[in-house]
Amino acid sequence: MDIYSGESYSILFNTDQDPSNNYWISISVRGREPKTPQGLTILNYIPNFASKIPNSPPPFPPLWNDYNYSKTFSNKIFGLMGLSPLPPTRQNRRILLLNTQNRIEGYTRWSINNISLVFPSTPYLGSLIKKHGIHNAFDTTKPPPNTFSKNYDIMKPPPNPNSTYGNSIYMLKFNTTIDIILQNANALAENASEIHPWHLHGHNFWVLGYGDGKFVDDKDDVEKKFNLKNPPLRNTVVVYPYGWTAIRFVANNPGVWAFHCHIEPHLHLGMGVVFAEGVHLIKNVPNEALTCA
Repeated sequence: MDIYSGESYSILFNTDQDPSNNYWISISVRGREPKTPQGLTILNYIPNFASKIPNSPPPFPPLWNDYNYSKTFSNKIFGLMGLSPLPPTRQNRRILLLNTQNRIEGYTRWSINNISLVFPSTPYLGSLIKKHGIHNAFDTTKPPPNTFSKNYDIMKPPPNPNSTYGNSIYMLKFNTTIDIILQNANALAENASEIHPWHLHGHNFWVLGYGDGKFVDDKDDVEKKFNLKNPPLRNTVVVYPYGWTAIRFVANNPGVWAFHCHIEPHLHLGMGVVFAEGVHLIKNVPNEALTCA
């Protein structure tokens, strides 16, 4: 199983092996070159002692950069037919988010559509509810880009590595269906693109599919690639090197919500965006919350 930061799974397995033995459980690093050996623990068959070493050697893990293995695993995850809710068949808005590595003032940063996220010192929600009298807490003059240049070459380092800081937010119409396309690209170094697990606050979403290369926003062609029959419902999903991931969610939870890489340093280096929806439905924000940036 591939489990990335912020993800969780529930699994079932049968204890149908030789009960006179114990068995290895092996954990290894995925997506980053490991600097440590694999982690090991023991699956103990009672009445054996838990300290009894299994007869067989630990299973050999797949290589950390075996992305075909990872993609095969991800493509086997489906919603349970008849029990898992299905997504709306059509989207009201599609947002394409290009993930790049850039430089700002000599520092390495991550950017989305060439904007590196920096959270304001005042929480978004308090500044959006006007009765608190907070103004200019974040940039309301220029919404973040809804897409990126069709001419951008995701296979090469950015032609202009410079980026800019930003803290504006995507305003989503309440109760609408939103598609997000996460597009991965080459980082600053040649032949370098990393796996990133993306997590959405306040919502679950359907994973509609994955693709290699650059996403082409051609409605007729793309919709055929999306899984609307039994997509898994999740809150964290992976985008693969030089690839794209498509998700769909309903903007039905009033508030302001972060969507970001769950590798914490990447979030603090700017890899994230912020959505707001149905803020007018929120009746009260405690004054104490205004200092909780």
